[in-house]
Amino acid sequence: MYKLRTRQLRDGGVTRLGRFLRRYSLDELPQYFNVLTGDMSIVGPRPCTPSEYARYSKEQRRRVEAVPGITGPCQAHAHSDSSVEAYFRLDLDYIENWSLWLDMRILCRTVLVSLGSEHTLINRMLRRAQRRFSRAQRRM
Repeated sequence: MYKLRTRQLRDGGVTRLGRFLRRYSLDELPQYFNVLTGDMSIVGPRPCTPSEYARYSKEQRRRVEAVPGITGPCQAHAHSDSSVEAYFRLDLDYIENWSLWLDMRILCRTVLVSLGSEHTLINRMLRRAQRRFSRAQRRM
């Protein structure tokens, strides 16, 4: 599988290029090559590392039965305050109830979640426009 590394190796900080790539979600582009080669799908549980897999329980190992995806139920539904167990439940529920309709719903929700993120270009443009509007109103 191909992955674009955006962190510096020594201190774990993010490089300037890495920050730019992450801000605009360009760090995910190599994963589309993985989709074309058949190593990943567009929708599915996120891939895990071998060290993560070694710590999984028997039930959690069912998560790797599905082809890993660029986006999945956790990215579309879970919130940042969700527990690891909630992520596993979402992934296992996805595997047990997979359908094309479910994939379409996850894709749509992922787009909505991405557009709602405070880091997206659209939201930054809206915040910038609101600040300009507020300054213009104060001048009046």
